[in-house]
Amino acid sequence: MRISVSTFTPALLLAFGACHDATSPQRGPLSIVAGSGVTDTVLTKLPQALVAEVRGNDGRPLNNVLVRFTSVLGTNTLATARVAPVTGGAFTSIVADSTDNRGTARVLVQLGGTAGAAKIVIDVPELSLQDTARYTVLPGTARIVIISVRDTAIATGAHYSLSAAAADIYGNKRPNDAINFTSRSAVATVDASGSVTAIQEGRGTVLVQSGSIRDSAQLSIVPLHELVIWGAGNKLSTVNTDGTQLQLLTTATDFSLLPQWSSDGSKVLIYEGDPGINAVISTVDMNGARSILTGPNATLSAASYGRFTRDGSWVYFTGTSKTESGYLTYRVRPDGTQLERVGPGATEGGSLRPDISPDGTTEIFQTTGGAIGSMEIATHTIKSLGVTGLFPRFSPDGAQIAYLGGPNAAQLYVMNADGTNPRPLTPLNVTYQELGALDWSPDGRWLIAATYSELDLVRLSDGVRLPLRLPGFQAAWKP
Repeated sequence: MRISVSTFTPALLLAFGACHDATSPQRGPLSIVAGSGVTDTVLTKLPQALVAEVRGNDGRPLNNVLVRFTSVLGTNTLATARVAPVTGGAFTSIVADSTDNRGTARVLVQLGGTAGAAKIVIDVPELSLQDTARYTVLPGTARIVIISVRDTAIATGAHYSLSAAAADIYGNKRPNDAINFTSRSAVATVDASGSVTAIQEGRGTVLVQSGSIRDSAQLSIVPLHELVIWGAGNKLSTVNTDGTQLQLLTTATDFSLLPQWSSDGSKVLIYEGDPGINAVISTVDMNGARSILTGPNATLSAASYGRFTRDGSWVYFTGTSKTESGYLTYRVRPDGTQLERVGPGATEGGSLRPDISPDGTTEIFQTTGGAIGSMEIATHTIKSLGVTGLFPRFSPDGAQIAYLGGPNAAQLYVMNADGTNPRPLTPLNVTYQELGALDWSPDGRWLIAATYSELDLVRLSDGVRLPLRLPGFQAAWKP
């Protein structure tokens, strides 16, 4: 027979309404008699059911009283202990059971997958009674190693701290398990505490081991140099190759700005808009101030892909004309004067994404069909270099040209300035994106280009790739 709350006096109801901890030895109106205070590993189904007892004001067991068992998060932890009826069924967050003739209700308990303190709240709604069963969930068997820094870029001679912990398959750390660190390459060292020291430029690996469980951390040891980058968060920023000294210059909403430094490193060229219709070239100084250099006017419909000459006397760029079709090469003085077309005209195949040799005598370009050509500026002598590719760029000494080539124009290639000896620097399975463009380091030892997930430095001498962890996909080296 169900006991009504109205059969109890106010004083007794106050006594029943008091909360009790499962660890209390005193038996009250609601008591936990079995199954609490257990410590075991994640996902263990406990053999002992959680049993709660309900008694009346005369101390006798109450039959047919509803008891709820609710799984809740433990304090400062995501650990849980779930419940299921003893008659069978899935483990869930809440189960209700009615007391038997001994005044007891019970549920099965399974610990959750997160280590820590867990609890199950037991309440008797009819009598306003509540108590809590508590559990300690331990990590399971070690299956993985969690590493604090999976991949990073640092400069030669720099240090960083690598921490790691063994963990079970659910990611619960086992802090008492020993961790060993071993450098697998000569470019870096690591001590027993996980302190990594960069020794020389290159790609390094640190083996991290706990017992038979192994994993590794990667690092790129990079030449320290300042870049301008465009990308993540629509931000144009300066930053060092190791990720330090990140400084916002400005923001924009265009997908591509293709930033390029001025020859003295005091400003950056960008373009905004559609290169075929309305693009505008601007300069951005180191305070973020924009100044329009050139764009739609009486001659041009659009201006994009600007490049300063090495001596800073001209800016060459891709333009669309109001009188000629296709993409053409123009140049303009840094103060916006003396606009003139210099590259191959529409009847000569046009020209796109120009670059100028260090001595200022030769333009290289790609046609809209992807052929790479050159033109002697003084004589307007045009020559095909016999290769197909994108974004041709002269090396700082003018002896070589880098470009995106190969199948789908997605590999880094280098050739001699006359078009001979074209050769890939990167493998077919590493794909570089056209909108990422590419650029040379000032010493001619490295190229920077963008895959679809990161910026890479690629060493010219041996093709070693050093992924950078920078927030952008277009980058240029400061002169």
